[in-house]
Amino acid sequence: MKKTIIFWMLLLFISQLSHAQYSNLKFENFDTNKGLSSSTSVEIFQDSDGFLWFGTIDGLNKYDGYEFEIYRPIINDIHSISNNRINAITQDGKGYLWVGTSNGLNVFDKKSQKFYRIHLYKKKTEGLNLREEINSLLFDKKKNLLWVGTKNGLLQLDLASVDAPDFSTLQYTRYISNPKDIKSIDNNNVTNLIQDKKGTIWVGTGEIIYIDIILKPIILIELKLLLKQINI
Repeated sequence: MKKTIIFWMLLLFISQLSHAQYSNLKFENFDTNKGLSSSTSVEIFQDSDGFLWFGTIDGLNKYDGYEFEIYRPIINDIHSISNNRINAITQDGKGYLWVGTSNGLNVFDKKSQKFYRIHLYKKKTEGLNLREEINSLLFDKKKNLLWVGTKNGLLQLDLASVDAPDFSTLQYTRYISNPKDIKSIDNNNVTNLIQDKKGTIWVGTGEIIYIDIILKPIILIELKLLLKQINI
């Protein structure tokens, strides 16, 4: 009986402590009045230097803890960002910031303060809308690869092939849906990318959520097929 009372007292104490921690949370609002380029932010990323980057529908914002610096396209400036709508942000092993927009992939050299626009569709591909709309980005540290989810399929960029700041040498592989191949990606609209602890890349596609898993060697397989194979 005594042990039971002690147990419930301990449980009550932990519960109250947990509630106290959460009740002390404070939220601060950042909007256009405080320097943000737009009150609609769709992406937030913290780089290795501690700066916060906000992807909004009207420009890329860098926050140093005190004020915002805004990056938008500049007419006739090839080293400005390609589009105002920022959908995805990540950083590679060399500190370059990769920014996906509604019209193109950009890499930002923080030292020179220059953007380099990456052309993912150098050759006209029949049957594809070649507007380079980027949905998601994922950097694989171990393999030095950048995975790019777009409206037109999934791309694997080999960053080892880059001789920065000349990004024209960048080599990539593109994966698109093939109805005749069950091991191809199920839908060209790649909306989400995530990597688990084992290094497996999980790919979300389409308006209805599908999951594809990239296995070794590179094989795209729908989650429902995988679960069937392992009898789940």
